[in-house]
Amino acid sequence: LNLVLSAVRPNVTDLEACYHACLAILSLISESLDSPATWLDLIDVVTAIMHNHLSEVNVQHNGIRILSRLASQQRDAQVRSVASTSMELIAGVMRRHIEAADLQSDACRAIGVMTMDNAKNQDRAANCGAITIVLCVMRKHLVNPSVQGNACFALGCVSGIYKSRIATAGGIESMLFALREHQMFVNVAIETTSALGKLCENNEEIKACVVKNRGIALLVSTMKHHESNATVVQSSCAVLSSLAATSSENAIGIARAAGIEAISDAMKKHPTNGGVQDEASILLGHLAAKSAANQTSIRNNGGVFLIESALKRSTGARSREQDVRFWALEHLRGTSNRVLN
Repeated sequence: LNLVLSAVRPNVTDLEACYHACLAILSLISESLDSPATWLDLIDVVTAIMHNHLSEVNVQHNGIRILSRLASQQRDAQVRSVASTSMELIAGVMRRHIEAADLQSDACRAIGVMTMDNAKNQDRAANCGAITIVLCVMRKHLVNPSVQGNACFALGCVSGIYKSRIATAGGIESMLFALREHQMFVNVAIETTSALGKLCENNEEIKACVVKNRGIALLVSTMKHHESNATVVQSSCAVLSSLAATSSENAIGIARAAGIEAISDAMKKHPTNGGVQDEASILLGHLAAKSAANQTSIRNNGGVFLIESALKRSTGARSREQDVRFWALEHLRGTSNRVLN
């Protein structure tokens, strides 16, 4: 890799040299390198190449792929921070090459990787207009599931304190459209339900928007369609739990959409997956707490047995997971109004 960087550094204006250098870097970047200085040097060279060839789609695309891979592979805070200084460059490339679907998909992924669990980088993305351009990309490439999935990933990662900005710009409707149109694609299902879970958390307006746009039936349908995928099931349950906890109307709506049957089937399908069992138990607890009719339906679908079975598989001192299941059982038996902390 150092040889490639040394060769291309004095030739960053040479299109052919830069194109082949980027390909070489992509083939070498997974190697374990010995110093952060090499990665910092790589970022400088790649961004210089991109700045010198802004109109070349292939060079820009490969540059974005390199930066994304750097940010995702390296734990060093300095490297992640430097990679994130290219956010403005990536957003500009997305505006310039709006028609290039593959580039847009990887650019959305890069924004998500750089902003995940990083408030400073979320600010940087929001300030350079990344939220707006990601939503523009979604609307431009409605039929492309890769773009839709990675755009949802980006919006979920960048959301942080920018939930309202995403919602005001029509982000919730765009994500629900993506899920409705590309439900069969597991990547879209995973990224959309995960993003919706982050956006719905502690935001009543966004929850209302999801419900208004027929999100309850869509989420239940997604969970049923991907019942063998634990990630989709868990994240779908998390969103539905957030909605059910908000109102009795939502809880009843989930039941009407055959949500209780879907949850019970999911728990049977993933008996040893703690994440699925926890989220499903929380959801059943909220559904039971909001409606006596739901309590009956849950019992009739074996919900009590399923939660008790999950409890029996738990061992050791009482944990958060066990407490979730006890809480759900209390509501199913009508013996408690305790709030889940």
